[in-house]
Parts: sequence; C-alpha cells; structure tokens
Amino acid sequence: MTGVAAALIADLDGTLVDSGAHYLATVRAVFTSYGVQRVERDVYGRCTGLSTHDMLVLLCRHYRVRAPVDALMDEIVRVYRAGLPDQVPLFPAAAALLLRAHAGGVPTAVASGSPAPIVAAVLEGHGLSHAVDARAAAEDVGAGKPAPDLFLHAARSLGVAPERCLVIEDSVPGVEAAARAGMRCVAIPDPATVHSPSSFASAELVLPRNDLARVWELLDRNTGTRTYAGEQETPRLSGTVPTGGGNRR
Repeated sequence: MTGVAAALIADLDGTLVDSGAHYLATVRAVFTSYGVQRVERDVYGRCTGLSTHDMLVLLCRHYRVRAPVDALMDEIVRVYRAGLPDQVPLFPAAAALLLRAHAGGVPTAVASGSPAPIVAAVLEGHGLSHAVDARAAAEDVGAGKPAPDLFLHAARSLGVAPERCLVIEDSVPGVEAAARAGMRCVAIPDPATVHSPSSFASAELVLPRNDLARVWELLDRNTGTRTYAGEQETPRLSGTVPTGGGNRR
C-alpha cells in the first residue's frame, strides 16, 4: 500500500498500555476463587492477542472450570479496574502518537478485545478519552482478533474506509486481524517475546515501541483541524514504564 492513511487505530493492551502483568494477576485472582491453584504463565501465554472472552473460554477448558463466561468476565472487569491506573502504565511513545494524531486532525480509534468497561477505565484513568474519537471493544463484535471485526467496526465508527486506516499493534493475532481487514499496520512487538521471522510479515513496518516517529509520516495530517484545551499536554504516566509488556488482549 502507498500514500498516507486517513485514520489511526490503536490496540490497547500491550500497545498503548503495559497491562500484561496486571492482566495475569487479575486472571489468577479470579480463577483462584474457582479452585484453580495457579494459572501458569505458559498457559496464559497461549492467550496473547485473544479477546478476554476467548481467553476465558480457553482457560476454562484447560483448567476444567465450569462457570458462565459472562460471570467470569464481570469478575475480570471488577478486579482489573481495582488496580487502575497505577498498575497499568502507559507506553509513552504510543500514547504521545495518539495525542499528536488527534491534535493534528487525524481521526483516532482504539480497538481492543477487552471488555468496554476496561477500555473506558484505562483511557479515562490516563487522560486519553478526549483523544479517541471511536472505540471498538469485545461487546461490539462477534469475533475477536485475529478476525478483522474489531478493526472494521472502528473504521465504520470513524467513517473511514478500511484501506485508509493505519493500525498499530503488538500481537501476532492483532497484526493478522489488521491484514484481514485490509488495513495498513505497524507492528510494535514486545521485545521480551520471541517470534518467528514471519510472524509480522503482513505489517508494513516493524518498529521498536519507544520510537514511533515513522508512523507519523504515514498519516495524513491535512484531514482537518482540531483544537482542544489540553492540546499541548503530554499524557499522564502512571508508575514506571518498563520496556517489555507481557501477555495481552
């Protein structure tokens, strides 16, 4: 694909925020109440990039937990939100890119397989709500990543054709979802996670998460103008921002 993109769509967990450790702690706390002694990290790692719903289905099957997924989801939301925002720090470069795009008139969206209450709480907790024009969460679509549904929903909400959208993603299922949606994609993999050379083959660029300057060059900054009270503000960073992520939705 060539030219510039008319909209920016960002994944949330592992892309905008480093939520891996907190998500794992949340899952362990919830499953402990159902008699699971400990959710192993390698089992949880199989859920990387999946929606929270699909993650719960996989974990229930593995640990033979008989509980309604909806009930588990409610518990995940409750425990997860209790740790916000200090336990879910921002990745500064991605957050700054989102703010810069919004300030420059580029339509922006967040597309996440997490439940809508978690997406809202994270964005509000870090002062990013005003910089996101549309949101796509687990409840909005029938299938999570690697299906393209979340990204297509975000594009429809923005009123921008899929081929004119640029996605930033950290996970292999997320990059595949962007490709299946017909969107351009910049992959920002977790440096602590080992991937095969072909894992991000469909991405236009693969960049380190702390250096996203080239993404700005791929966006059309002449789509309109937008001003808002906090235009010159930088996002509020909660806690220490590490270089690695962990497992994400």
